[in-house]
Amino acid sequence: MDIDKHVLDFARGRARLKGITLGQAISELASAGISQLGADSSGASSPRTVRHPNGLVTFSPVPGHVITQELIDHVQDEMDEEEARVPRAS
Repeated sequence: MDIDKHVLDFARGRARLKGITLGQAISELASAGISQLGADSSGASSPRTVRHPNGLVTFSPVPGHVITQELIDHVQDEMDEEEARVPRAS
């Protein structure tokens, strides 16, 4: 297993502070990352946004994340790009 030095150093420090093994610290960090991504047990990410039939867009909650205007703008840009790729019926 290849782990970046900065990640390994962080995990070692966390293990020392919490009095747990390095493996436990890495597992905790990986689990936290998976939760923040909104991934399920298969590793597939859940959708971060849902567009409803009436056009309303809602965000899937991700614990520990704050929805900022920057995030909203980014998602809007992605949705505009996606909409531009869809052929319109004439």
